[in-house]
Amino acid sequence: MAILIWFQRDLRIKDNPMLDWALKQNQAIIAIFIDSPEEDTPWKIGAASSWWLHQSLNSLAKKLESLNISLHFFRGNSVEIIPKLIRTLDITSIAWTIRYEPNRTQCEKKIIKLLKQQNISINTFKPFFLTNPERFLTKKNNRPYRVFTPFYKRLRTRILDTTEKKYGEPGQLNHRQLYLQKKPFINISSIKLKQLNLLDSIPWHQKLHNHWQPGEDSAEQQINKFIQTRLEDYKNSRDLPAMDITSKLSPHLHFGEISIRKIISMLQNHMIFNTNQVTESVECFLRQLIWKEFANYLLFHFPNSTQHSMDASFNNSFWQQNQEALRKWQSGNTGFDIIDAAMHQLWQCGWIHNRTRMLCASFLTKNLGIHWIEGAHWFWNTLVDADLANNTMGWQWVAGCGVDAAPYFRIFNPITQQARFDSEKKYITRWNGNQNIEPIVDLKQSRENALLRYRKIKTIKPSK
Repeated sequence: MAILIWFQRDLRIKDNPMLDWALKQNQAIIAIFIDSPEEDTPWKIGAASSWWLHQSLNSLAKKLESLNISLHFFRGNSVEIIPKLIRTLDITSIAWTIRYEPNRTQCEKKIIKLLKQQNISINTFKPFFLTNPERFLTKKNNRPYRVFTPFYKRLRTRILDTTEKKYGEPGQLNHRQLYLQKKPFINISSIKLKQLNLLDSIPWHQKLHNHWQPGEDSAEQQINKFIQTRLEDYKNSRDLPAMDITSKLSPHLHFGEISIRKIISMLQNHMIFNTNQVTESVECFLRQLIWKEFANYLLFHFPNSTQHSMDASFNNSFWQQNQEALRKWQSGNTGFDIIDAAMHQLWQCGWIHNRTRMLCASFLTKNLGIHWIEGAHWFWNTLVDADLANNTMGWQWVAGCGVDAAPYFRIFNPITQQARFDSEKKYITRWNGNQNIEPIVDLKQSRENALLRYRKIKTIKPSK
């Protein structure tokens, strides 16, 4: 008899409710990970994220081995693999942490239906959100929030209040119980991690090792480094891409190598014992975490937003087709230094600063008039922190077609933005060198063209 635990996007052993629960059952534990790209289509994991996932799984496997638990790898459809494992092995119960993504939700529902027929105990755990998206609705009409500010204000009152009871501390593992955990002697027909083929045969991804170290231990080191050396200046310097001030936690959070609960607990401790400047920076950073929460909340309530503009006025005919301009944007050859520097950084690091993400997105969707879905797909393949909720919300927000969208007349000017946020050209010099390219578009004219297009659809009621 054994328990089957299914890791998805919770690749850690600390503060992992699913693993904590399994260890308390006093049964043998079989841990699995299933790579199922077909079930994630059209948003199967991108190339840069695949590299991160491979490294993270390798780290997790080693962590689990220290607990005498083997991590078994499978490739295929989870709806087929899990019931087959249940039938083959002496499994009494299964546990996993839910993934709130449209395709994943459907797969999990199918698995639950099949396992109920096999009389298996099913134990699902919600990822640690700051809200329950099903119940956290507007007080006025009991509908999902569509604007960030009221969402933020209501949620902010629930967390990190230093005058009230402390926010929940992360759970602690029972190390004595872990030490006694026995590895089950069960013949499992799984594959090796490298057989998941998460790494391309052409080793382009080797460059990512120069910038990142995936895994739970690295996530802890990163949050500690951020709090100790960067947090104090975060509020004043976070918008400067040349400054190494941001937390760089986004890929760690996406793959569940650290929980938001742990981060908030550490931030709260800092608010209590430090200066007003630190407290203001904590508030600023907390707002970014709540943005991430808002993105997941929106994806839960509006699952079709990954493929379709939330404002139906922005149909395909609104956008312009320009493959040459798209390729120049992708390769960082637009002739606008800060845009090109950002796109070069993205290619080299699998990551770019949030300020330059917005600049690049605005330039593509407004100055070039290209569909936001094109940009979303490029970011999806090149970002190590590619997250379906954040990617969808971010692109639709900048393009002006999502909930709480940026006003249609807000068109970032890359020249004035460069003067404001990289006046000494440190960022540009690092990532763009001495590149001298003729601009592919006239900023003034392209802005006027964008305003004309946007004003036109604002007078058209969306089709039902």
